[in-house]
Amino acid sequence: TTLLNYCFDFGSFGIFNYERKVIKHSVTVSGLKPGTVYSYRIGDAEKGFWSETGTYTTADNSSAVSFIQVSDTAGAAQREYDVWAKTLNAALKTNPDTAFILHTGDMTYNAATGKQWGMALNSVSDILIDTPLMYTSSDSDTAEFYTMTKYFNFGANTPMQTTENGLYYSYDYNNAHFTVLNTNELKEDGTLKTNQLKWLREDLEESNAAQWKILVLHQPLYGNSDSGSKLLAQISAMIESYDIDLILQGEEAVYLRTE
Repeated sequence: TTLLNYCFDFGSFGIFNYERKVIKHSVTVSGLKPGTVYSYRIGDAEKGFWSETGTYTTADNSSAVSFIQVSDTAGAAQREYDVWAKTLNAALKTNPDTAFILHTGDMTYNAATGKQWGMALNSVSDILIDTPLMYTSSDSDTAEFYTMTKYFNFGANTPMQTTENGLYYSYDYNNAHFTVLNTNELKEDGTLKTNQLKWLREDLEESNAAQWKILVLHQPLYGNSDSGSKLLAQISAMIESYDIDLILQGEEAVYLRTE
C-alpha cells in the first residue's frame, strides 16, 4: 500500500507531498477459545527481528463487558500525542479490566500523512500490543485519499461497500452488540445513503439476541449544534424500535448535559 508524506510537515497541513510504498501485513486467527489469554509476537525469523510479546484475551461469553471510549485525540505535534498517551494510560490504570478501546474518530488532524498516524499509534504502542482498538470513521480521515483502511482491518465481516470515505461495520463482545456507522457517507441533506441505511436496519434486526445494543458514530446525533439533526430524524424510529441502549459519538469538543 502507499502512504502520503510531506517534505515540509507543519502538523495541521503540509506542502510538497510524496507517496511512500510500504508493506502491510494482516493476519486472521480462528479457533480461539473463550476467556483465554493468548500470547503473540510479530516478526521475521529469517531477519532475526521480533516484537515484544503481546497478549490478547478473548471474550468469555459472560454477561459483562468493560471498555473505554475515547474520541478526537488528534494532535499536530508529538507533544500533543503524548497527552493522548498519558490520558489513555490513566484511564487503563483506573479501569484495569478494560477489554478494548472504542475510538469515535479524529485520531489525527491531517489523516493524509503517515507521520501523524505514526505518532498517534506509536505513542500508545505499549498499550495496543495488549488491548485492541476499534476505530470509527471520521471527517478528518478523508483528507486527499482515504486512510483508515490502511491502518485498520475491520472489513472481514462487513458487506461489500466502497471505502473511499470510510467503513461501517459491527461486532459483538459478550452480551453487547456494537454497530459502527460511517458518517462520512451521507447524502447532501445529511442523511445516510441507501446502502448504509439498509445495512443498519439488517444489522439491528440480526442483533436481537444481544442484551445491550450500542450505536457508535463520529458525527453527533445529540450535541451542541444541529449538524446531526437530519440524521437523527432519519434513524430515530430505528433507535426506538430496535431498543438501542447507548449511543457513543465524537466530534464536538464541548461538555453538554441534556434531559
